[in-house]
Amino acid sequence: MAAGMIQRGYGCRRGGARRYRFAGWVVGLVALLAACGGTERSELQPLAVDPNGTSVYVQSVEARGDQLTLGVLAINGKGEPVKLSETTDPVTLQDETGSQYYAAKEDVEVPAHTAAVLKFAFAGPLERNSDNLTVRFNPKYGNRFNRPQLIVQGFPGKKGTLIDFATPANREGPLELSVHHANGLTLALGGIRFTDRDTRVAFEAINGNDSQVSLAQSNDLPHLEDSRANRYYLVPPANNPQVLIPGKQKLAGALHFAGRVPQDVGPLTLRFNERFGNPDWKEARDPKLQIAGIAPAQTSAVAAPAEGSRPAAVAFAAPKLPSGRPVALQVNHPNGSVLRVSSLAFSPDAVVLDMAVTNGLKEPIQLSAAGDMLLTDNLGNSYLPAAPPANPALHVAPGATLQGRFIFLGRIAPGASRLTLATNSVYGNDNWNRATKPKMIVGGIPTGQSLSAATAPPSETGQAAAPSSDNATAEGTPQATAPGAPATAQSPAAVDAIEVSLQTNHPNGSVMRLSKVTYHEDNIALDMSVTNGHDEQIQLNYNDDMVVRDDLGNRYNPAPPPGNPKVTVNPGATIKSQFVFIGRIAPGARTITLTTNSVLGSDWKRSDRPKMMISGIPVGGS
Repeated sequence: MAAGMIQRGYGCRRGGARRYRFAGWVVGLVALLAACGGTERSELQPLAVDPNGTSVYVQSVEARGDQLTLGVLAINGKGEPVKLSETTDPVTLQDETGSQYYAAKEDVEVPAHTAAVLKFAFAGPLERNSDNLTVRFNPKYGNRFNRPQLIVQGFPGKKGTLIDFATPANREGPLELSVHHANGLTLALGGIRFTDRDTRVAFEAINGNDSQVSLAQSNDLPHLEDSRANRYYLVPPANNPQVLIPGKQKLAGALHFAGRVPQDVGPLTLRFNERFGNPDWKEARDPKLQIAGIAPAQTSAVAAPAEGSRPAAVAFAAPKLPSGRPVALQVNHPNGSVLRVSSLAFSPDAVVLDMAVTNGLKEPIQLSAAGDMLLTDNLGNSYLPAAPPANPALHVAPGATLQGRFIFLGRIAPGASRLTLATNSVYGNDNWNRATKPKMIVGGIPTGQSLSAATAPPSETGQAAAPSSDNATAEGTPQATAPGAPATAQSPAAVDAIEVSLQTNHPNGSVMRLSKVTYHEDNIALDMSVTNGHDEQIQLNYNDDMVVRDDLGNRYNPAPPPGNPKVTVNPGATIKSQFVFIGRIAPGARTITLTTNSVLGSDWKRSDRPKMMISGIPVGGS
């Protein structure tokens, strides 16, 4: 019995000896692996972003022997150098038990607008494998200026192992976002690309203002801001650091913003001239702009460029523009001028109106005397005109028609459903019948879009693109047509001609008869005869006040014959001619009334300035 027990005990001892020999073999294997080293791949992307534009990314962690080494990508998006470590404030590493490891006491500085690959060595060894390491930069004396206090946490470390962390794939997607400023600038975003070091935004900026504007100042850089209030600052292009856009020109390219944007953050907001820009001044040279709703999640992975090759340009998605459409809108001014809009079209750079303006006044008029002809949409955005250089104020001679394609710079805003056109919007007069700067407003111009909630630059190497040579300009420059001789001029094709038989008699014996009325594109022509039954010479247009009015209250001034401007009729004589009144008949008018000497005329039987009136003249199908 005792012998059996000793045998079992020996057996146990032998078994125990075998276990110890096995354990010793495992320890030796671990030591061998530690000496040879192992490598693992982790899909984690440990990072930290400072709100002021500096970011660090842990790319690897290696724990071998008595040393731990972190591979770090540091990106400084600021316009000045930043420090990640100082001799008095070294980088620290900590595991989940609170054990700390210190890096060498040295100054580590990252120059402005630079991405630097760094190695930080910590005195070890790593006490145990960890799934929750934390590294702190500037842990004691960090600030929000040039010593960002950055913390990257939650990444693993393993004894004798090099762990490489994932580098995110490039992601790219289209954008269709735009913003308008009151100074006439339109900024559109057409595409975005996220890389492991920066974000690139394809954009087009159209400056409708006469003056140059700037989108970037050294002390007020444009930036992207994510939902965590982290900022990614513009890397200013070397040949255009202020991103200047000359007046009436377009600038297109890609803006580069330093730093890796996490895919899981909410929508980004792009801001220009945030600190010192002007949000709503019409003459602002530093417009304050903001575009929200840039969603990192709405992108897809794209292949990274081959080693050493130049990355392709960020694609700019073609904007979805409404189709052009015919319209028939008209406004009449009390001075007799008529403005008609017949169609509108849209290009990526402008809104185009086919228009005609007839000057019914005896003097020249201006439509944009102070550069203030203006097109606005129902969202409050402004589109400024690209006036022809030879006629910037858009002069129209007396009796003439200015007709052509009028270009208003800026891409139509998504969701804008209606447009309003105003001539002389700032200094015009809308009710004086002698105004030479008439304010005429055509509202309710439909764009074909439904109302929705929607609301130079660097090249791929950070260089600004020069202003495009095909800048948005006045296409089909409006030209004034020569005024015709009123009684004998070749008239435009008739819209509607109506035979009538209307007559009025004056107490002085004069008789005025109307036989036909013709409505043309830019005038109303009356076939008339006037017999002077008085024993003295009479005048029908003594004070340039022979006039036609419609039943809507619109006025049509005469274009009297140059050789007989007061329309004088000798005693006993009859004149028979076609009398022309300037301006197209207003839509909705049913009748018109002709009056001679409407201001200074008289019903007196001895009057040489007889006031005669024929009313109820039909407009017909107009």
